[in-house]
Amino acid sequence: MDGKQACERMIHSLELDSNLFRIGQSKIFFRAGVLAHLEEERDLKITDIIILFQAVCRGYLARKAFLRKQQQLSALKVLQRNCAAYLKLRHWQWWRLFTKVKPLLQVTRQEEELLSKEDELTKVKEKHVKVEADLTAMARKNQQIIEEKNILAEQLQAETELFVEAEEMRVRLANKKQELEEILHDLEARVEEEEERNQQMQNEKKKMQQHIQDLEEQLDEEEGARQKLQLEKVTAEAKIKKVEEEILMLEDQNSKLTKEKKLYEDRLSEFASQLAEEEEKAKNLSKVKNKQEMMITDLEERLKKEEKTRQELEKSKRKLDGETTDLQDQIAELQQQIEELKIQLVKKEEELQAALARGDDEIVQKNNALKLIRELQVQISELQEDLESEKGARNKADKQKRDLSEELEALKTELEDTLDTTAAQQELRSKREQEVAELKKAIEEETKAHEVQIQDIRQRHSTALEELSEQLEQAKRHKGNLEKSKQGLENDTKELAGEVKSLQHAKAESEHKRKKLESHVQELQLKVVESEKAKSEFFDKSHKLQVRNFRVIFCSG
Repeated sequence: MDGKQACERMIHSLELDSNLFRIGQSKIFFRAGVLAHLEEERDLKITDIIILFQAVCRGYLARKAFLRKQQQLSALKVLQRNCAAYLKLRHWQWWRLFTKVKPLLQVTRQEEELLSKEDELTKVKEKHVKVEADLTAMARKNQQIIEEKNILAEQLQAETELFVEAEEMRVRLANKKQELEEILHDLEARVEEEEERNQQMQNEKKKMQQHIQDLEEQLDEEEGARQKLQLEKVTAEAKIKKVEEEILMLEDQNSKLTKEKKLYEDRLSEFASQLAEEEEKAKNLSKVKNKQEMMITDLEERLKKEEKTRQELEKSKRKLDGETTDLQDQIAELQQQIEELKIQLVKKEEELQAALARGDDEIVQKNNALKLIRELQVQISELQEDLESEKGARNKADKQKRDLSEELEALKTELEDTLDTTAAQQELRSKREQEVAELKKAIEEETKAHEVQIQDIRQRHSTALEELSEQLEQAKRHKGNLEKSKQGLENDTKELAGEVKSLQHAKAESEHKRKKLESHVQELQLKVVESEKAKSEFFDKSHKLQVRNFRVIFCSG
């Protein structure tokens, strides 16, 4: 659809009166006050849109705040319930015994949990491989887009060169046009001068005719007086000589006029050749215009392809975001299950889940970074080694816990059997308690060592996340540069379209001026033909006068 048609549709949709505006070739002309009315309507429409947008934003923020407050209220209720239950049960001896015995009973479940975590790690690795394949495909598409961009840049350079050449040709044509106009003005001035000379000659001719008539009357009156005629013969001969001299002058002027006519004809042929050259140049400009239109259509098709690829990228990004949300939900469920373990083991597993969640976030953010994926694989292998080492340590701790549980059971049996034993048995009991305390200290030391290792792992993950964030910022900058280049290409296409329109307008003006010049040349040719007719008539009349003079002389002789 043309821009003019689009403007007409917009104005008809506004339901304006047809007497209030007029649509031209490149502008729309409004009556006084119409633009102010349109601006007022535009301001009212913009204010309505902004008010609606503000209302939607405020409603969304209010809903989010209400949901947050509901979650906080539910959390407070749960905390209050748990705190009340804990305050009731913390001094109950059976609860104390239950808290001491329950961790020992859950030792057997750790292997099952480790197996489940290994299954989760395998699933995460499979997803990681899929994401790598998607990243390779995206990288290939990016390279193709970059190559197309380079091709477009080369084509734009060629088009700019052609446009510069066309502008130079246009300047040359304008200069030639000015020269031709100056020559035409000179020719018009000369033609006017020649017309004035022809009028003067005609006036002289009339005078001569009148003079000849007077002479004839005198000859008729003085036929009886030959003496007077003989005396006047000398004067008549002198006058005839003067007339002959004037005739010779007129012949010279006629020859000059014929030469000037030839010069005018030569110049007219030159003008015709120049007009033919201008027509050929106009045809070349039309060819260049068609080439530029074809290039613009190609550019539009390529831009559409780029938009399609961009939409596909956004769809893949949304899919990855959905997968990350699912993974985060699964991690939350795992965290709730792991809370039942010991406090120290819970901390370790929460850190591992946080590391997995960060890894998932890193996978989402690594749309254009294959090297970082390899680094993550190395980190995952290190985490597996750490997990294996932790498994060994946990197995050792499980064995120690089992031994301690067996010893505690034996102590319980002994305590039930020997509640009222001697002091020796009490000493043995105190020794056993000391041994249990030493074993607890050893377990605490091992847990501290594991915490140190986990802190090292956290530091490594934090450094990796910082590097990933930097690379993501670089990718965003690259994307912004691509969008800017796209906008620049669109602006260039618009400028080319405007220049093509201006060239068409200039071409139309040049054709109109060419038609005017042709009509003026035809008028000049008609004037030259009329001047030739007048000259031929003048020569015929002068010849007739000569014949009459000879007859008069012969009769007088």
